Amino acid sequence: MDSEKGKAQDYRSVYTFIFTFFYLFEGIHQGMVYVYPFLLMKFQEGAYDAAMIMYISSATSLPWAFKFIVGAINDKWGSKRLGRRFPFILGGGGFCAIFWVVFALKLPELSYNTPQVYGQLLFYSIMTNIGMAIADTAIDGLILDITTKDKLGKVQSITWGFLLIGSTFGGAGLGFVFLQFDLLALFFMLTGIFCFIGSVLTIFVKERVSDSIVLIKGDIRKLFVKKENWKVYSFTLTESATNPMISLIFPIAVLVSIGSLNSEETLLILASGNIGSLFIDTVVIQIGYGIGVTIGILIAYRITDRSRSRSVRLGYYFYIPMCFIAIFFKGLILGNIAMGFFGLSYGLISVSGQTVRGDIAKQHFKDAKSTFFAILISISNAGLALGNFLIGLIFQFLALRVANFDLLMFLVMCFCALILIISLVSFNSINPDYYEFKKNLENIEVIDVNLKENED
Repeated sequence: MDSEKGKAQDYRSVYTFIFTFFYLFEGIHQGMVYVYPFLLMKFQEGAYDAAMIMYISSATSLPWAFKFIVGAINDKWGSKRLGRRFPFILGGGGFCAIFWVVFALKLPELSYNTPQVYGQLLFYSIMTNIGMAIADTAIDGLILDITTKDKLGKVQSITWGFLLIGSTFGGAGLGFVFLQFDLLALFFMLTGIFCFIGSVLTIFVKERVSDSIVLIKGDIRKLFVKKENWKVYSFTLTESATNPMISLIFPIAVLVSIGSLNSEETLLILASGNIGSLFIDTVVIQIGYGIGVTIGILIAYRITDRSRSRSVRLGYYFYIPMCFIAIFFKGLILGNIAMGFFGLSYGLISVSGQTVRGDIAKQHFKDAKSTFFAILISISNAGLALGNFLIGLIFQFLALRVANFDLLMFLVMCFCALILIISLVSFNSINPDYYEFKKNLENIEVIDVNLKENED
């Protein structure tokens, strides 16, 4: 309790702004993958391979799957002068920024001949994500270090909310606009610069000296032998696997239904020959998704501190039924409504789920919280990579065997629904006492005692 009071006195409101700034531009960085199809269509005679985009998205998630290694190192080593977290945040942010700037400078020289162009997109995407994954791991640990339990839910709701907003409105939305005016290289460069600025700003966040500790064997052992943790791992793996599928694949169904795109197996071809009209249709769809995400974030912000479980489950109750019926939402208006519900569901689950993981890391792994949290994020990104790879594989397999495009998309969405059902079952299996931390912090010791008795 004394430690919590000390943190409460040390935590300043400006820290929330610094964290939010970082996550906003991290979101813009992550949203760049949504611009790639338009970049390809602009230089490849109005066509791109949807399965290849899914494979690229899968591969670029791989650096994030190794965050647990960075987390373990960051929990043990750092700089006496600069602290444990800041050197990793600055180093990772700088590495990411360098490759965004190089990518921007090389963009006019890129060869837009298949398959070289896919390889070039893959290389720069992986390199920028390596840097951002390192910085993200360290800033996650910093937030857990200095934020009190009663503030953690709101801080993580705000920061992850802006991450999603940056990805939806920034990376996707602004990326489309810059591409239309042939300024995508400038956008890449600005993204790198602001990611670096976000990393530098964290130097103003005061790290707690008492948190400069080494890993404790008991905590490391608990990471792998505690049954409850494996339930959390299962929930995290499956929770992250479906959103990229839906946010990348379902808009294709809407665009095909309104005649903006034609499909030939996995190849998507511009129907009108005018990329500008396709751009406008896509922006409208993404606006619906972005509004849904924003509403989901606001709902999570309001109810997560009162009940983590209720907030997470509410997201699934919207998400799963929509997967089965979304294919019937044809046309721009109905498709936009479906995307809005998908965004709302994702916003709820992502923000609330992240708060749950943060609570567990902070309460049960005090001496290895960054390691545990990094393991969870690694699993989450492994799920994302696996999901993108599987959906690319399934899309490619079905496209060669199912002639009806609506049936093809319905089968893909059913696969997404199946994964979501498994994810919900995994979440429901977790003991709520393991992550539900109310503002009455004195009850936490009682909860820990009960859990230990159950283990015995």
